[in-house]
Amino acid sequence: MKELDIKKTTLDIGLKKPVSFLHITDTHIVRDGKKKNDRAAVFGTTDEQIEHYFLKALEYAKENNLPIVHTGDLVDYITDENLAFLDEFFNGADYIFAPGSHDFVHLIPGSKEHYDWREAGNSEDDAYKVGQIKLIAPHIKNNMYFASKIVGEVNFVAIDNSYLHITEGQLDALKAEVAKGYRVVVAMHVPIHSKALQELDISPRENLCSTPEEQKEFAIKNNKPKLAEDIRFYDDATWRTIEYIKNEPSIKLVLTGHRHFNFLEECSKGKFQIISRANCLGSVHEITLV
Repeated sequence: MKELDIKKTTLDIGLKKPVSFLHITDTHIVRDGKKKNDRAAVFGTTDEQIEHYFLKALEYAKENNLPIVHTGDLVDYITDENLAFLDEFFNGADYIFAPGSHDFVHLIPGSKEHYDWREAGNSEDDAYKVGQIKLIAPHIKNNMYFASKIVGEVNFVAIDNSYLHITEGQLDALKAEVAKGYRVVVAMHVPIHSKALQELDISPRENLCSTPEEQKEFAIKNNKPKLAEDIRFYDDATWRTIEYIKNEPSIKLVLTGHRHFNFLEECSKGKFQIISRANCLGSVHEITLV
């Protein structure tokens, strides 16, 4: 089995003493006692390889005394076996977790589409999430809506933006964390839209947070119907939160996943957005802030 690919990045955010951590994202653990749903066709790695990479990541973090920031899609869907796996392996780790949309979906045995919100006529919305979060939340140590964890001079703040929007309550909570006076790392599943990220053109489905409305025109002109369909426009709280993150000087890093590839950009002087490659593909990202 292949070894874990460990990418290493150092960012200068003006700390007196370095803070290192391990970013893991998009693990997509698949354990299902009712049927074998091998995700090799989707990810190019088998279910067994995915577990191997995740357990190796946990082992590496423990051996190197690295807190973990996991930015979602930890499980591919909710099953009793996946939840038991989290209890056995994940909850002994030192982590903070921001969920992705897969962490809220429930498998229908024999389903062609895998996820019940599609086949049961549900929408992937907050009403659906309320029912699903009751299933997974007891197996995650931190609050899945909003959480924070201070390590040295850095305050890691995890926000659930898995359905591409952020609430007024989350914005208020973020401002309260900023008021504590630390350098802040915001961890979310879905990346913030940027021109550089849009132009990478890797996937026909964009699914970014705060995508401008004019990008729908771009999608239609460039024959990307799925992208046009997936672009969602956001309530005022989401827009104000993203603008706050972009402009608040103490927020130094936005840490995300979702797109399954490595990406780093400087949003403004001294402020970065990082997407890390998917753990299900054999990758993790060791980041040191100095």
